[in-house]
Amino acid sequence: VGDAAYDADRSGVEWWVQVRGRTGDQHEEPVANELGEALGFHWDRDEMMNDEQKINVHPQVASVTYLTSNGAPTMVLQQPSRPRDRVPVGDVAEIPVGYLSHPVAGKHICFDGRLLHGVPPE
Repeated sequence: VGDAAYDADRSGVEWWVQVRGRTGDQHEEPVANELGEALGFHWDRDEMMNDEQKINVHPQVASVTYLTSNGAPTMVLQQPSRPRDRVPVGDVAEIPVGYLSHPVAGKHICFDGRLLHGVPPE
């Protein structure tokens, strides 16, 4: 971070990888998403805070990095999450804008960490 000020106790990063298709061993069971299954729409959030305190704490920035040019696109919707206690059951929000990013090896996208996103089925 160089000379930038930050609070080490309140800063961090989370990352995970989605593996699609077979690993090459013909005897191995197929892994999730081999048949183009969706990666469900979701909001990135601190799951522990959500479970324990029922609040949504989102990252400032969410990102996706494509390692291959295969697969379904990532869809980012201009729909921030709302507090769980303020959303009536069955409530549907109008989503004014959506963005679609098709996979290209080496491509990296960043977006507001509060936005709904996912991968529709291929």
